[in-house]
Amino acid sequence: MEQSALFSSPTPPWVQGTAAMTSSSEIVTAERDSTHTFAESDSSRTISAHAPEYTDYEDGVIGNGKRVVLFFRSPEDGSSVQSDRELIAIYSAGTAAVSTYRLEYEKSGMLRRTYKVRMPNTFVLLDENGTIEQSVTDPAPEILEALVR
Repeated sequence: MEQSALFSSPTPPWVQGTAAMTSSSEIVTAERDSTHTFAESDSSRTISAHAPEYTDYEDGVIGNGKRVVLFFRSPEDGSSVQSDRELIAIYSAGTAAVSTYRLEYEKSGMLRRTYKVRMPNTFVLLDENGTIEQSVTDPAPEILEALVR
């Protein structure tokens, strides 16, 4: 199929459920693309999956039905800077299973108290309800990678 024919339809192919574009621009059958979950909606199929992300903290990410990691960091802390680099690599590779949200250690007093964070470069894994599953400070790279998988 020509690429122009693929996109000539008024409804994008991933909504129709016939094909989806991957990040490497390959065309794959939507049903075989395990990175997406499809939900029936009226007569069309829509993508309802959300890929894990590494981004700044925002209200509403705790206890929203999804496991998350909170990363309490400080730009002046060398280990926080190194963890930030490692997280960028992990999320760029697409190997993370949960989203990680960055918080400035000095500015996050209430959440630090809630989750008993005592120093920068601390990671707190929360369950779907916002309850602590695990907390680790200054993790080795392999521990950090295991935490977000």
